[in-house]
Amino acid sequence: MNQADELCVNQAPAQTSSNIADRVSLIEIDVIDEEKDNGLVDPAITDASITEAELSLPELSFQEKLFILETAVTRHALNREILYNILACCKEESTLEEIEHVVSSCPEFKSATQSPYQSIKILKRSYGLDLIERDAEGGVVVAEQKIGLTEDEIDDLICSLSYITTEVGNYFVELHRPKARLIELLNLVPERTDTYTELLEYVNEAPNSYKEIEALLTDRPVLEIVID
Repeated sequence: MNQADELCVNQAPAQTSSNIADRVSLIEIDVIDEEKDNGLVDPAITDASITEAELSLPELSFQEKLFILETAVTRHALNREILYNILACCKEESTLEEIEHVVSSCPEFKSATQSPYQSIKILKRSYGLDLIERDAEGGVVVAEQKIGLTEDEIDDLICSLSYITTEVGNYFVELHRPKARLIELLNLVPERTDTYTELLEYVNEAPNSYKEIEALLTDRPVLEIVID
């Protein structure tokens, strides 16, 4: 991640900070509510699920949406990799069942605190995923087709749901690819690069305990943190 990207992701533009705070608050309230019941009693996600509060908020820029997605993905360390993997999986249109299969195969799934459904909902509300609704013939159902229909008629019209990563979500995936994150770390403090490389080579040779790694890195001034 270069400096421009870092600013883009980690800092909300000052002129719209309250607007972004409103969006993040909606997502966080949604997450808190879901964590109480694990999302099991929630209705299916459809375009009708968008709240009036969300509709009343102004449109955000690409960078502002990216900031919100970053906030949603990184807010809980135990769920970060799951959320990232869902975004990567949905680069191609994927059903809930396909996403659940990907999530359940992730090593991080055992310690995750959210169900795949909850994670999908969070990513959708954070501009990372788009919902695709299809009719019996496989065609995409658009908003105009729902005009004048009752909820039951809309339910009958929609035969399948799937998800696809948005432009914002795809940018986030590329920005946080494991290789990109490693390169960023290696270049963050140049004088530590050799030490990091040595550590990677050391653990690549054979499994090592924390004490063994600690012994390897002991008495290395380059790793000391200096506080002025």
